[in-house]
Amino acid sequence: MCCYFPKLIDVLIPDGANEENLRDIFLIMQYEVSDLRKLLGLGVTSSLEEEHILLIMYNLLCAIKYMHSMNIIHRDIKPSNILINQDC
Repeated sequence: MCCYFPKLIDVLIPDGANEENLRDIFLIMQYEVSDLRKLLGLGVTSSLEEEHILLIMYNLLCAIKYMHSMNIIHRDIKPSNILINQDC
Protein backbone atom coordinates (compact mmCIF):
# COMPACT_ATOMS: atom_id res chain seq x y z
CA MET A 1 0.00 0.00 0.00
CA CYS A 2 1.08 3.54 -0.68
CA CYS A 3 2.21 5.55 2.29
CA TYR A 4 3.13 9.03 1.05
CA PHE A 5 3.98 11.94 3.28
CA PRO A 6 4.67 15.44 1.94
CA LYS A 7 8.16 16.78 2.48
CA LEU A 8 8.70 18.78 5.67
CA ILE A 9 10.04 22.19 4.62
CA ASP A 10 10.57 23.96 7.94
CA VAL A 11 9.67 24.00 11.62
CA LEU A 12 8.88 27.37 13.17
CA ILE A 13 9.06 28.05 16.90
CA PRO A 14 7.27 31.21 18.06
CA ASP A 15 9.42 34.14 19.17
CA GLY A 16 10.21 34.11 22.88
CA ALA A 17 9.56 30.40 23.27
CA ASN A 18 11.92 28.32 25.38
CA GLU A 19 11.83 24.86 26.94
CA GLU A 20 9.63 25.98 29.83
CA ASN A 21 6.94 27.79 27.84
CA LEU A 22 7.01 25.98 24.48
CA ARG A 23 3.40 25.18 23.69
CA ASP A 24 3.14 25.48 19.91
CA ILE A 25 5.29 24.69 16.93
CA PHE A 26 4.33 25.16 13.30
CA LEU A 27 5.21 22.72 10.55
CA ILE A 28 5.58 23.97 6.99
CA MET A 29 4.87 21.20 4.50
CA GLN A 30 5.41 20.79 0.80
CA TYR A 31 2.51 22.17 -1.27
CA GLU A 32 0.11 19.59 -2.68
CA VAL A 33 -2.30 20.43 -5.46
CA SER A 34 -5.30 18.70 -3.97
CA ASP A 35 -6.87 17.74 -0.67
CA LEU A 36 -9.67 15.46 0.44
CA ARG A 37 -12.21 18.30 0.41
CA LYS A 38 -11.59 18.99 -3.28
CA LEU A 39 -11.71 15.29 -4.08
CA LEU A 40 -15.00 14.79 -2.24
CA GLY A 41 -16.40 17.87 -3.96
CA LEU A 42 -16.02 16.16 -7.31
CA GLY A 43 -18.70 13.64 -6.29
CA VAL A 44 -19.32 10.82 -8.72
CA THR A 45 -17.19 12.50 -11.40
CA SER A 46 -14.06 11.69 -9.38
CA SER A 47 -14.36 8.01 -10.41
CA LEU A 48 -12.99 6.88 -7.06
CA GLU A 49 -13.02 3.14 -6.72
CA GLU A 50 -13.39 1.26 -3.45
CA GLU A 51 -9.65 0.52 -3.50
CA HIS A 52 -8.84 4.26 -3.59
CA ILE A 53 -11.18 5.00 -0.69
CA LEU A 54 -9.71 2.17 1.38
CA LEU A 55 -6.18 3.39 0.64
CA ILE A 56 -6.99 6.96 1.68
CA MET A 57 -8.67 5.80 4.89
CA TYR A 58 -5.83 3.39 5.69
CA ASN A 59 -3.20 6.11 5.27
CA LEU A 60 -5.27 8.60 7.28
CA LEU A 61 -5.71 6.18 10.18
CA CYS A 62 -2.00 5.23 10.11
CA ALA A 63 -1.05 8.91 10.24
CA ILE A 64 -3.35 9.62 13.19
CA LYS A 65 -2.12 6.52 15.03
CA TYR A 66 1.49 7.61 14.48
CA MET A 67 0.81 11.15 15.71
CA HIS A 68 -0.92 9.85 18.83
CA SER A 69 1.96 7.44 19.52
CA MET A 70 4.23 10.52 19.59
CA ASN A 71 1.80 12.34 21.93
CA ILE A 72 0.87 14.79 19.18
CA ILE A 73 -2.70 15.98 18.91
CA HIS A 74 -3.87 17.54 15.67
CA ARG A 75 -6.52 20.06 16.64
CA ASP A 76 -7.89 20.70 13.16
CA ILE A 77 -8.49 17.42 11.32
CA LYS A 78 -10.82 18.13 8.43
CA PRO A 79 -10.95 17.14 4.75
CA SER A 80 -9.18 20.31 3.57
CA ASN A 81 -6.21 19.49 5.86
CA ILE A 82 -5.77 15.99 4.41
CA LEU A 83 -3.44 16.31 1.45
CA ILE A 84 -3.99 14.11 -1.57
CA ASN A 85 -1.58 13.56 -4.43
CA GLN A 86 -1.97 11.76 -7.73
CA ASP A 87 -0.22 8.63 -6.44
CA CYS A 88 -2.73 7.85 -3.71
